[in-house]
Amino acid sequence: MTAILEALAPLFLITAMGYGLAQIRFGGEALWRALDHLVFYVLFPALLVKTLMRADLHNVPAADYVFVSIASVSIMAGALLAGWLSLGRPISGPAFTSFLQGAIRFQSIVSVAVASALFGERGLTFAALTVASVVPTVQLYSVLALSVFGEGAGEMNVRQALRRVMLNPLFLACVVGLILNVIGAPDFAFQTLSLLGSASIGLTLLSVGAGFNMGAARAAMNLVAASTVLRLILMPLLVFGLSWLTGLTGIARTAAVIGAAVPTAASAYTAARIMGGDAPLMAQIVTVQSIASIATLPLFIWLAQNAP
Repeated sequence: MTAILEALAPLFLITAMGYGLAQIRFGGEALWRALDHLVFYVLFPALLVKTLMRADLHNVPAADYVFVSIASVSIMAGALLAGWLSLGRPISGPAFTSFLQGAIRFQSIVSVAVASALFGERGLTFAALTVASVVPTVQLYSVLALSVFGEGAGEMNVRQALRRVMLNPLFLACVVGLILNVIGAPDFAFQTLSLLGSASIGLTLLSVGAGFNMGAARAAMNLVAASTVLRLILMPLLVFGLSWLTGLTGIARTAAVIGAAVPTAASAYTAARIMGGDAPLMAQIVTVQSIASIATLPLFIWLAQNAP
């Protein structure tokens, strides 16, 4: 456990630094908004392309790993929808969409940073596979839920939802990386992407910290607590079960658990605000999960590494 905490400590410290800088209004809000766009559209995609284009996918259990990643998200989303409908829709449609996003979305950059810190390039390869498989899956489920149950439901059809998924820069980066893995690419392209990608983790963690809203955390209620339990406890336990069924072990199992145990993505708030979800509830969920994961994430990493 000590080794895990030592590996995670720099990540938490950088996140805390981002929160501190935002509190003293360093650079103003425009700086952090620009940083979010730079990382999301340029730096993090570069890291994904660079990782997948040279990944040795033949010597990793890629098929089982992708199955576990996609199946866990699909089971969770299906169970939440079935439960909400069978209970007679106890919360509003917009609130349900935020609750759903809180359970199935994940901070992809945090999962990449943690896997890389613990396992180096091999961990980075598995984390990139998580992004390649889970990002389009959760994007599809989230967009469809917001389109059907959010405010102004019915304004977006399935074709538009699929188009939004296909144009996601992280999904596109994974597709490009896998194509280059097959056809090859010159060394200078790999080095260029490496330089760009190396900047993404630190900058994004700063941005994550800057986005913390402690006021929202103090306003958290039952839905926020339930979403936090689903995301940070039940989701990694579900991945444990699926890993056991498929025989996934070692670094592969730990990396899959990391992807399931990180908090929900901050981008969920933007999706809720733009597409008719419950944005205030989403802000509370994002903040509380980010704080709670400081305790739960190291625990699940330790369990993944030491469970039989």
